[in-house]
Amino acid sequence: MNTVIPKYVRIAALALGLAMPLALRAEEAPPPDPLTLDAAGQYALAHNPDLLAMAQEVQMAQANLRMARSERSLKASANAYGSSATTPNMITSPPEVMPDDMRMIDKGRTFAADVRLTQPLANGGRLSARVNQRRRLLSATESDLEAARLQMVYETRAAYRMVLLNQKLLDVRQKEVDALEELVRVDAAKLEAGKIPLYYLLRDKTRLAEAQQELANMQRDVEVGMYELSVMLGLERPQQLKLTDALAFVPTETNEDEALKAAAAQRPELAAARARIEAALAGISVARAAYQPQLAATVLFDYMTGTQVMSGGGYTAAIVASIPLADGGARKADVAMAQAQHQQLLQQERRQAQTVAKDVLTAQSNLKAADRNIRTSLEAQAAAEEDYRVARVRYDAGKAINLEPLDALAALVQSRVNAAQALYEYNNARDDLQRASGVMPTAAPAEAPKPNNP
Repeated sequence: MNTVIPKYVRIAALALGLAMPLALRAEEAPPPDPLTLDAAGQYALAHNPDLLAMAQEVQMAQANLRMARSERSLKASANAYGSSATTPNMITSPPEVMPDDMRMIDKGRTFAADVRLTQPLANGGRLSARVNQRRRLLSATESDLEAARLQMVYETRAAYRMVLLNQKLLDVRQKEVDALEELVRVDAAKLEAGKIPLYYLLRDKTRLAEAQQELANMQRDVEVGMYELSVMLGLERPQQLKLTDALAFVPTETNEDEALKAAAAQRPELAAARARIEAALAGISVARAAYQPQLAATVLFDYMTGTQVMSGGGYTAAIVASIPLADGGARKADVAMAQAQHQQLLQQERRQAQTVAKDVLTAQSNLKAADRNIRTSLEAQAAAEEDYRVARVRYDAGKAINLEPLDALAALVQSRVNAAQALYEYNNARDDLQRASGVMPTAAPAEAPKPNNP
């Protein structure tokens, strides 16, 4: 017995079959677990929707280039006419069909059909210049995409490190809470033994409450930072990822002149500006070509029959030459506008070169400052560690009031925060210098010893 499957069931099955590959595609490449810093940047390049959307601009530029090339190719159209008329008239083919067709229709009923072929022969270099223009614009768009890729990797790595920084600061706050809880326990026992006044313990509890608030805020910041990293990676849903890299101090040797030379040769923004200048030069050639003769070959095969015409068909072959004589200054204005655009782009390229040099020099300065800040903050942290140890010893021995260890602990916590922040800024400054030089940011080649890393 044959079973007839209802139509709505067949439609639902087809929809499910089409949807499943899409769902599988979305799930087939989750981020690596655990996730390294370099892997995060590479994953963002492949999955960030902003970058994927910008990649479509390259596809559009490629399509524009193909359209320009097609203008030099043979064009063919087939046309058919069926008419009923009381007077002769001229009718044309729809404007979307190229090459267009035009035919005189006689009175009565008429049927006509033809095939028209047109091949450009000479156009003053207009079509070749237009192809060159579109090719340069494609190159500029590809360079724009590469600049966006550099920026995307830089921002993704910064988001990754922000999570690392928040995790480190969370550890700092947890240690602060642990130290204050221990101080509260010790002072509670001293108060019970009558060795300290009540306000010592109340002061301890106040500091503990403040530290617990900071700890809660840092727990929030870690989660929010992870969500922001998930967005940079292009994940559909924010995830709590396991990150393997750490904030580390790897001294980096830099050379200002080499960095400037590398940026001048490698920055995609400069390549894009130069490509647009070349496209503008080609645009001037396109505008000037309008002054030259235009030559095309046309072949027409047609057939016509009707009540007022003899049935028959044949062909027509022709070479058509045209040259514009007067246009009210339109061609001259087109050339002037193309030349002005070229001059504008030259100035923009000059400004872009200045911006690139400024980026490199600023990144160099930031990296040098970050290097000094790390060394200073690590020294300050070591001093704060010792100061807190001495303050605890003095307080436990009854030679200091409890404000001394509390202040020493606050200074220690701040020194740890400063050191962690300095590490974050140093690593970002290192990436920024690579990006400013036109190099894709990557991890340091080797991790140098980092004494007293917080």
